[in-house]
Amino acid sequence: MSSTNIGDSSQHFQSLRQTAAIKTRFNTLSNELSTGRIADLSTHLNGDVAQLALLDRDLSMLDSHVQASGQLAQTLSEKQLVLSSLDTEQTALAARLITITASSSSVELESAEQAGKSGFERSASMLNTRLGDRSLFAGAAVDGPAVAKSDDMLASILASIGGAIDAATITATIDSWFDDPAGGFATMGYVGDTGAAVTQRIGTTEVLTQDGRADERGLRDILKAGAFAAVSDALSGTLDTATRATLVRTGGDRTFAATDSLRQIASRIGEDEQRVEEITARQSAQRSTIAMARNALVAADPFDTATFLQSVQQQLELHYTATARLSRMSLANYL
Repeated sequence: MSSTNIGDSSQHFQSLRQTAAIKTRFNTLSNELSTGRIADLSTHLNGDVAQLALLDRDLSMLDSHVQASGQLAQTLSEKQLVLSSLDTEQTALAARLITITASSSSVELESAEQAGKSGFERSASMLNTRLGDRSLFAGAAVDGPAVAKSDDMLASILASIGGAIDAATITATIDSWFDDPAGGFATMGYVGDTGAAVTQRIGTTEVLTQDGRADERGLRDILKAGAFAAVSDALSGTLDTATRATLVRTGGDRTFAATDSLRQIASRIGEDEQRVEEITARQSAQRSTIAMARNALVAADPFDTATFLQSVQQQLELHYTATARLSRMSLANYL
């Protein structure tokens, strides 16, 4: 019977391979024990990774929806803050303007005109509020302002008024400038997007249409109401006291009416906020369920892993012991 002898060099390399294999297994089990995740998923799942890929896809999709919902919720919240500030400021301003009559002193009238002009400027500035690098009230045109500068709008209104000095003509001109769909505010006052309302997908089937564009009636009327006092202030040198008082008082009355429309817009945005919150909560619950299912596929059992690790550790120790004994073998020791 023939026998095969393994030379010292071959035996050495074979020992190195065995050591490397045992160490690799030891390191793999150590990593699985520390991370709680199976290292070789394909082997662990017997090559059937389709279900894992499906769960990963669902998680990725839900993550994108949750992110979109979070961004939208932040946008809606910021819009609400702006509308709330507008409501508070304009209500206080209106209460001041409606006290002006033809018998008010020149100081009271001038002070009210200045307050109205400042309110007009403040309203335009607030409608140009940005969240990060995105304009809030310009519709799809998020990279630019929603309305023109207040000085530019006032200059255009004054040009339309021309030489008129009676309250009725000036009032009709201001109304026309803001309400004409083919001129005035529509062409140079509002500088945002004029297309269809912006919609955003926040779920597999959920789509939300955003409210609160600066050319909506409620927001446009806020600017219109403020324009009366601003015009009165600009024409204070040519208008008589009675006309100026009428314009200021009209601005106060219009502001009160406009805040009702403003609150309706805020109410619709509030409903959108609630809807987004509900959808986000549902998506988060779905994500938790899917994540648990995925974890069940890829998680390493800590007890089994620790047991295997201990077994491999013993195997490695025995291998080192055997290798050490073989390295000390010689003919002299044998004899």
